[in-house]
Amino acid sequence: MTTSFPLNSFSDDRGTLVEVMKFKSFKMPPGGQVYCFSIKKDKVRGNHFHKEKNEWFVCVAGNATLIVKKDGVITKHYMSSENPVLFHMEPYMVHTLTNHEDADAVVISYSSKEFDPEYPDTYIEMISV
Repeated sequence: MTTSFPLNSFSDDRGTLVEVMKFKSFKMPPGGQVYCFSIKKDKVRGNHFHKEKNEWFVCVAGNATLIVKKDGVITKHYMSSENPVLFHMEPYMVHTLTNHEDADAVVISYSSKEFDPEYPDTYIEMISV
């Protein structure tokens, strides 16, 4: 089962504020890194897992599909900037993100460990759906 957290958003005539990552409330460990990436139409990111890292993802523009494999069970989760939800990937959870919309999807992520090119802790595993 994928852990997810519905996020609070506040809108007024200036725009919208979304509380994306609340480290204490969501029990997110310190010492990692926050990064942002985009996914173009009909492209895929991921198809891998980590042995040590935890990752959290939230879509902040456009829409994406998160596909997760845990203990042999594959689940799909629709990610939308209109209804932002933070998804937690534990170690050994295979995950991939896709975008089938015309507009780019933009995702903000937190990794519990900073990326180390000498030890990337990234293991390729394709998810068939």
